[in-house]
Amino acid sequence: MAHLVQSVFFASTNTCQYYPPRFATPNEAAAFEAECTKTVSQLLALCFPPVADSTRYHCSGRIVSVDSSMQWYYLGCALCSKAAIDYDGVDKWCDDHRRLVPQQTQNFYKLRVTVDDNTGSAAFVLLGRAADLLVGLTANDLSTRFPYQRNVLPQELLALEGRDFTFDVQLPKPEYGARGPPEFTVLAVNEQEQPNSCSPTLGRRARNAMPHTPPPN
Repeated sequence: MAHLVQSVFFASTNTCQYYPPRFATPNEAAAFEAECTKTVSQLLALCFPPVADSTRYHCSGRIVSVDSSMQWYYLGCALCSKAAIDYDGVDKWCDDHRRLVPQQTQNFYKLRVTVDDNTGSAAFVLLGRAADLLVGLTANDLSTRFPYQRNVLPQELLALEGRDFTFDVQLPKPEYGARGPPEFTVLAVNEQEQPNSCSPTLGRRARNAMPHTPPPN
C-alpha cells in the first residue's frame, strides 16, 4: 500500500471525487482523471507554445536531486506566505497586504527539485504547505537549526532524493517561457512505495534506478 503524504488539498489517492461535481457518470470523472495524468515529457510538451492553463495535472516520478544552487527558504508574510521585503532595515513590507508586517513574518520553503521518469526530467518547485508536509517539518523549524546556511541543504532535504512521488502540478504561466526551462509548481504530493499502476510509464521503470536537483531566489 502506498504511504500517503497528506496534501494541501486532499487526503486520498482517489482524486476524482475532489473535482467539481460536473460529471454525469463516474466514467466521465475517470476519463477526466486519466486525461489529467501526464508523464514528464507530456508536461513539457504542454508548455510549448506557452498557454494559460490552470488545470491540475498528475505526474509520477522520482526526485533525483534537490537544487543546491538556490536558497531553500525565504522570509515571508505569515498571513499569506508571499515574500516579505525589507522596508527600512528593521520592518518588512508585504506587497499582498500593502502594509508593513513587522511581527508577522516567518520562513517558508522554496525547493526546486528535478523529477525524472523514463520519459524525461523537469524542475518542480515546492512551496508552502505542500513542502512542509513533504519534508515533515516546517521551514521555520528547520531553518532555526541552520540559521546562516540558506545555501547549504540540510540532510532532511537531501533525504528526498531517490524517492518516488505522484505530484499534482500546474503549468508555468505563459510569460515564464522567456525566462528559461519550464518549472512546474507543485500543489500536492503523494509518496509511492510501489510503482504507480495507473501510470504505465512509471510502472515499467526499474525500481533500482540510481538518483541523478512567487518568492525571489
